[in-house]
Amino acid sequence: MTTQFPVTTSLNKIYARNPCSNGWKKGLQAADKTEADDELITYEQNLNEVGLENALWCCRAEPQHANLWRLHAVWCARQVQHLMTERSIAALDVAERHAKG
Repeated sequence: MTTQFPVTTSLNKIYARNPCSNGWKKGLQAADKTEADDELITYEQNLNEVGLENALWCCRAEPQHANLWRLHAVWCARQVQHLMTERSIAALDVAERHAKG
């Protein structure tokens, strides 16, 4: 998997995925805009501007990076792996292998 960093998106791409009205208003306000456009924003900017929940939702605006999002989810889960059962850890292993192809 080849990924250009930083990963970017645009308000038009986010809007095309039908965001919730509250999250959308928050994103427009944070970007100091009244409507969507094609100006690129990084996911780091998005996270800082709209918060974790909305930024994670916006990942669906760039489906070509789905494996990157999956790998990040696995990484997050591995931070608490010591609290998991063997079956849950095995599921993480499968999810990671799936994300890596």
